[in-house]
Amino acid sequence: MSSPSVALLTFDRNDPTRTLGLVRRLSDHVQETVVVDSSDPAPWGVLEAGLHPPGQRAVRVIPTGYADLLQPVGVDEITSEWVFYCDPDEEPSPDLLRRIANPEGADAFVVPRWERTLGAYTPHLRLYRREAFIAPNPAYAFPGIHGVVRKLPRNECLVHHRDYRSALEDDYRTRVMDLESFERPVDAAWFRGALRPAFRGSSTAPPETPTSPPPRPISDAAATLATAAVAARELLLTGSPASAAFRWRYHRARLRFQAELSPQERRRRSEINQATRAGGGLIRYLGFDRPQYVRSLSASFTWDLDGPTVLHRLIDFRFEQGAPMPSWEPNPSGPHGPTPTR
Repeated sequence: MSSPSVALLTFDRNDPTRTLGLVRRLSDHVQETVVVDSSDPAPWGVLEAGLHPPGQRAVRVIPTGYADLLQPVGVDEITSEWVFYCDPDEEPSPDLLRRIANPEGADAFVVPRWERTLGAYTPHLRLYRREAFIAPNPAYAFPGIHGVVRKLPRNECLVHHRDYRSALEDDYRTRVMDLESFERPVDAAWFRGALRPAFRGSSTAPPETPTSPPPRPISDAAATLATAAVAARELLLTGSPASAAFRWRYHRARLRFQAELSPQERRRRSEINQATRAGGGLIRYLGFDRPQYVRSLSASFTWDLDGPTVLHRLIDFRFEQGAPMPSWEPNPSGPHGPTPTR
């Protein structure tokens, strides 16, 4: 019996050299490559010229500052039976490459990722049957999976080359913390989640639409307690003081990020959080679970703004108008126009 077909799915914005390096390294291990690209015009041209269709191709998609929002459109572009999601700064181990060649025994696999600068493994759901994929809710979470999920051993890992020593000073603050202030604000729901055990491998079901009341604000003391619990759990699970210290620093920085927002902006983001929860998560709230809509929106984009600014405009439009932006408005007017400031 022949092995199932596997596609590499990766994401790029203005870094075609590194992305093409990943594509070349994995070209002998996958039957198909799809690059979801949000680059400016010049880097886009370099990337497109470096791919070899029809097996390797790029789809140009509106930037959002957060690749996981675009995962559904990438999966939709794939024709292979399996998807292997790998970032350009990640490197699969030899044993993981062997798994990719014949990914049987489950419908999806949680891949351990070795964080080189933290000395710890973190779990990521990166290998799954295309037909089993369900858009994540929230966007930063694992995708939902129709079927059985298994956790791979550490020898079947991704090696992550990111230097986390400077992460809190650069795009984590401008991108990730900003997104989380909409999807995972520091409130009672985050407090409860911080105290839950980490994922250890199981079957997953389609995400449910929350019906509980909106989460309550929490005190600074409770937020500090939850942050300490996250750091302690990280140390227990990984044995890495560096990783635990990063978790502590990251969540303390999240608290500062949220505290620096104006009271009006905090209220607005809390209302948007309630709306996204009721709508099944930010991906569904923005309509990004519908690949054809994303393609249409991208076709009207003017390619003159960065991802976080674009994301704010899309969120503002959806919140104020009650529906996703039908086509890109380069200079929208009204309350959804300017990017909110802290």
